[in-house]
Amino acid sequence: MEPMRNPACWVASALCAVAPSLSARQSTSSLNYVSQFYGAPGEQGFGLRLQVEGERMLVGVGQASPFPKVRVYDRVAGVWTLTGSLITNLVYDFDFEGDLAVAGEITGTQVERMGVHRRINGAWVASFHSAPIASAPIGQIVALDGNTIVASSFSYDGGVTDQGVVFVFENSGTQLNHVATFHGGTTGAWLGACLDIEGDRIVASVRKFPTQSADLRTFVRTPSGWQLESNYAGLATSFNSPSFPHKLEWDADGLGLAAFAGNGGRLVVFGLGLQGWFTEAVIPLGTPALGHSFALDNGVLAIGNYSDDLGGFDSGSVRLWARNQGWRAMDLEAAVDPAQSLWLGTQVEVHGSRVFASATGDDDIGFNHGAIYQYDVAHSPASVVCFAPPHALGCIARIGFSGVPSASTGSGFVLTGSSAPPSTSGALLFGVNGLSSPVLGGGLRCVAPPRTVAAPQNTGGSFSCAGTLSADFNAIVASGNYPQLMVGTEVTASFVFRDPAGVNGPGATDAARFVIGP
Repeated sequence: MEPMRNPACWVASALCAVAPSLSARQSTSSLNYVSQFYGAPGEQGFGLRLQVEGERMLVGVGQASPFPKVRVYDRVAGVWTLTGSLITNLVYDFDFEGDLAVAGEITGTQVERMGVHRRINGAWVASFHSAPIASAPIGQIVALDGNTIVASSFSYDGGVTDQGVVFVFENSGTQLNHVATFHGGTTGAWLGACLDIEGDRIVASVRKFPTQSADLRTFVRTPSGWQLESNYAGLATSFNSPSFPHKLEWDADGLGLAAFAGNGGRLVVFGLGLQGWFTEAVIPLGTPALGHSFALDNGVLAIGNYSDDLGGFDSGSVRLWARNQGWRAMDLEAAVDPAQSLWLGTQVEVHGSRVFASATGDDDIGFNHGAIYQYDVAHSPASVVCFAPPHALGCIARIGFSGVPSASTGSGFVLTGSSAPPSTSGALLFGVNGLSSPVLGGGLRCVAPPRTVAAPQNTGGSFSCAGTLSADFNAIVASGNYPQLMVGTEVTASFVFRDPAGVNGPGATDAARFVIGP
């Protein structure tokens, strides 16, 4: 059973952001295999869909008899334990948060209904819903955040062929209320073929003919209801043939991701700053494109490549990327028990310092039964989080680090900033209260107040984006000028600089997060 592929949203355009090659492996982050676990005997395709939140995991099963098709696992005393199931037909897409889940269901050849599942007194109770528009399938792609549920029907016509439609609902706790409908508006738009929601913002893909290019279309919640916010036409990149993302993800860290196949596939990282949408990086996936699944959390990007041939044909792999002076390939892991058609990386999830990857072809307890692999992510000695929008010269300034943070050595943990404007004033900005909300703004807003400024300096450089900054944080600790800096303190730090041509004041890098050691 080959893993199910997500629906297509076609894209093409031009991007100038670049990322290091896959060969640029670093030692700053790594994956450590922990364990693997299996579903109930007699089923196949365990892990065809996968989502993790906190101590709960929903796993899609490719074949099960009788229904349901989605299993619920909770982490009990450190062990992932089957605690329930969603009563569904074959699920095309699902999402969950806490005790609320939503699933788009396939009956026959078309998604006919959307299931809303609420966990009440320890049991999952389902209600089923048709589209608010007659003849429209519903739930081809679904997503939720809090009590807001979005569901698309990207093949919907409604008088305009394949324009697509996105429905927005609010869960009252006992019922579902339809609050908004958005149409693609043009032939072949396929609005919502890729879809996600975070907070008060919905991000949906929309395809454009005849150029085979695409936008992100965003919708925002206002006091008067949901409204169209903007289009971002810079998401796509040029290909020799039409291409399609496997998935779109928009998360609370302020960055989103979209993967494209075709010749020279790549993963596009995008963000939203005060000046609008921008492309943060483009990560190459190779030819043919690898990267069938991906997830981003806590500054860590995991890419699942189920068709990778490490350890055997289609054995699969998981690739880890993180940031240190930009995105870098950190680790590449084959299965601990590689075999042909294992398909490790069918789905991947990142949650905090844990990475999960499904291998739907695992035969350990039955042919193509499947398994979930769990890895821990080791950061040494820091991680880069949040994001930096482009400054007025068009570059993204990035933070990097080397050495180990220490309260006793007096030197040796060096933070660096690159791609800043030349010959302007800058400094290090840090705080000990974690991240502020980076969803809109980033940069200066990465560090939660109160904030402290240290190591004032000039960026130097003689041409565009050549400015650099540097500070030895161990020396800052050793100076004794900052009593809040002690062993065990977690620090969030970002370089800030004057942006002479900027309209929003100072510019900034992304942020480094680390704990001061002895």
